[in-house]
Amino acid sequence: MTDQRLSLPDDDDDADERAFRAMSAFKENVRGLVQETGLSGNALGKKLGYPDGKVSLWSTASPYQAHLPRIDFVEALVREAQERGNVQAAAADAFVREYGDVLQLYCARRKPHSVHVAMLAEYRFTVAIREMTAAMNEVRSQEVSLRAELEALRDDRNGQRARRQALQRQLEELSRQHARLATDRQAAVARRDQAQADLAVYEAGQEVEVHVGPEARMQGQHGLEQGSSYANHPLLPTPSGAPVSRQLRRTARAAALVASGVVLSLAGYGAFALLGGESKDDAKGGQAVGPTPGASPVPVPQASPPASASGGPASPSKSAAPVAAPHPNEPLPLVLTSTNCDAVIEIDFDKVPLLRRMPVSTGEKFEPAPGVDMTFSGCSPDTLRTLSGRYGGTVRKGKEFTKDTCRSAAQGGGLEDVGFRHGGTPEYRSGIGEGAVICVITDQNRLVAAKVNKLVDGFDTTMTLEVSTLT
Repeated sequence: MTDQRLSLPDDDDDADERAFRAMSAFKENVRGLVQETGLSGNALGKKLGYPDGKVSLWSTASPYQAHLPRIDFVEALVREAQERGNVQAAAADAFVREYGDVLQLYCARRKPHSVHVAMLAEYRFTVAIREMTAAMNEVRSQEVSLRAELEALRDDRNGQRARRQALQRQLEELSRQHARLATDRQAAVARRDQAQADLAVYEAGQEVEVHVGPEARMQGQHGLEQGSSYANHPLLPTPSGAPVSRQLRRTARAAALVASGVVLSLAGYGAFALLGGESKDDAKGGQAVGPTPGASPVPVPQASPPASASGGPASPSKSAAPVAAPHPNEPLPLVLTSTNCDAVIEIDFDKVPLLRRMPVSTGEKFEPAPGVDMTFSGCSPDTLRTLSGRYGGTVRKGKEFTKDTCRSAAQGGGLEDVGFRHGGTPEYRSGIGEGAVICVITDQNRLVAAKVNKLVDGFDTTMTLEVSTLT
């Protein structure tokens, strides 16, 4: 489409002059960058996948034909000039911005061509997506540093509680910022893709002439030569009742919103997986999705007929709910930490995040929310409870683990009220210890296996698990 001749039919001499001067300066810089590569225009075009004459067309200014390349050529030319020549990053960035300025001048005319409008939208959203991607990579390194520090502090059993709390709050904020950034980036990608789809209309190689100045006025009321290919080449469609200039303003506002998301993201990056490392004082917010680094996933056995419960609490009805689908990114990390007496951790295995921290007042009776399967609270001693209507048991370390043995363990019970005390043994905790698997049947008939990867049982209890859905 970049060799097409797009007619600009209205009389807008001042705007035409400004746009032409900017285009001339831009194309002079194109020639300079081509020289930096050490290749001829045709040789460079062939290397980048363009036919002969294209690079020459984009580096030669004409007052009557506004030939402009698309952003993919602009970025490819910058890369070649940096790799083969002596072009610095600052100069490369300035050249890309200059390209956007030229497009903006052509779109600022009273009747901008819709191809220029689409090219400007493609440029803006491509740049925004690149900036957001760079921002996400930058804050990822911050997240890695925070996680390393958090893990180091967790190993210190004697203190630095305040720092752990501050780190956990930062991780939760990173998670919220990442969600906002992902939403903005998705919107930018959709708009960029729409602009590219519009521009693809012109990729058939048909000639559409860009005329400005006196020649355009000689072409009649609409500035079109009826014999030219452009006479049979329609403009890109625009929404009914929405002038192109208004579309441009909307595009600019959308780009500004995306840019604001980039600025926010520079504070840090947080995915749901971050909350999998939350400390004992800070298990509030959401539960992360994604595997815990270095931990062994819970084995998920092949399907087999459910075993009938024998003894223990009454078996849940098999028709209570349909078979549950696994959550995305299973096994999911789950970290339970002491809460003192000011909060209770609610665990709902049927939705992600799996847990949330609920504050409580001294002497207040705590009522779990509907759907909660278990609670964990730390008020002399730390206690894990299975709620009424749910079933929880343990497959101890070294015992055979299958879907059937897990279901039987859950139906057999034993986790209705489990206390954790300093120096306690797995036998004292109903078999809960490192390497054991906690099996739970939820109120929605989901059979869940939570493998205990790490357990620190004491005044500051910390239990790290990996959760998988079996049925």
